[in-house]
Amino acid sequence: MIGSRILLTNGEWPPILSENLLEHGFGSAIVEAAFAEQGVLVYWEFLPWKRAYHKAEVGSLDGTVLWVKTQEREKSFLFTHSVIEDREFFYFKQGTQFRWKTFKDLKKFVIGLNSHAKYPALQAALDAGELNYTAGGVYEKQLQKVLAGRVDITPLTEIVGEYLIRTSLTPKQRAVIQRDTRVLDTRQYHVMISKSALRAQYWVKTFNIGLARIRANGKYQALLRELETGKFDKKVNTELKGKKR
Repeated sequence: MIGSRILLTNGEWPPILSENLLEHGFGSAIVEAAFAEQGVLVYWEFLPWKRAYHKAEVGSLDGTVLWVKTQEREKSFLFTHSVIEDREFFYFKQGTQFRWKTFKDLKKFVIGLNSHAKYPALQAALDAGELNYTAGGVYEKQLQKVLAGRVDITPLTEIVGEYLIRTSLTPKQRAVIQRDTRVLDTRQYHVMISKSALRAQYWVKTFNIGLARIRANGKYQALLRELETGKFDKKVNTELKGKKR
């Protein structure tokens, strides 16, 4: 529907999502571009993640970005096609004798987890009590715990992990953080549209068509190149915060 608008919640997950980055991050830029192909303007409401999820779940807004599909979330939301696919690795400090083939091999390592995140590849082992872990704090905090020796390893997706290493660590710290060569998981992230939204099915269909178009016309690939060259590392003028997006 040309000239329509959609209201979505968003949060802090740089460089993919952020109120403070250019175009609100790589993921936000993709979502806006896909909807724009269909004549839809995106309005964002940036919130802490729990509130962002809840407001979308109850239908206060149309949906929220960007989430891994789970059975629990499917009770309340419809999922678009995958917007971003990213590989997940363990990160550790140089000198750590880290080798693993099965989850049983991980038992001797303390894993640092973000308490606000889902870890599908680890969930069964976590539920079974087969892993030694601590949960609390955001991804950046987990890297700091690795550096301080408070945890041995932390799982991060490649886009986020490499961004944090580039932007939050000193050159000396960057030199001692290593990424495992083994892929832990491949994550797919989606726009979630609330089943309580008035036009839920319409929004999913509209977005999927727009996403296919930007993949076909090269806009998606252009945004990916901008991610790789560091465009979405850049922060916007904080004086602009609070203005309509």
